[in-house]
Amino acid sequence: MTCCGLWIARSTICTALVDADGKQLSAFPIARTNEARGNYLAHMAAERGADCRLVLTDVQARLDVIAHLAVEMKLTVHLAPWRTVGWIRDVAGLARGPPRRTALLLARMGLHPLFRPQLHRLESDDRQLSML
Repeated sequence: MTCCGLWIARSTICTALVDADGKQLSAFPIARTNEARGNYLAHMAAERGADCRLVLTDVQARLDVIAHLAVEMKLTVHLAPWRTVGWIRDVAGLARGPPRRTALLLARMGLHPLFRPQLHRLESDDRQLSML
């Protein structure tokens, strides 16, 4: 299984993809446009499919549509608690570093047995109408 961490920065969404051992496979930014989000998620669905888990914070999932687009595309999305991620970023010194490192942290959180129980799966709500 692979995990992809998503960290939403000011102008980009930083991504980090890791394999089952936590080794980084790729990391790059994507633009915060609907086209870029859709292209990246379509690529993830085609390349990794059900084998990939996307991880981002619960607060960022409310602020950006990428998590909900991923669920609509049948990708697995897990939400990490904002406070937990914030504490880890502070302790590890990532709060002042490049955002791609936080994306890598989120990707590895999805694999680590200590953090996996704290992640909550984002489910689609069929009762809501899509705004896109």
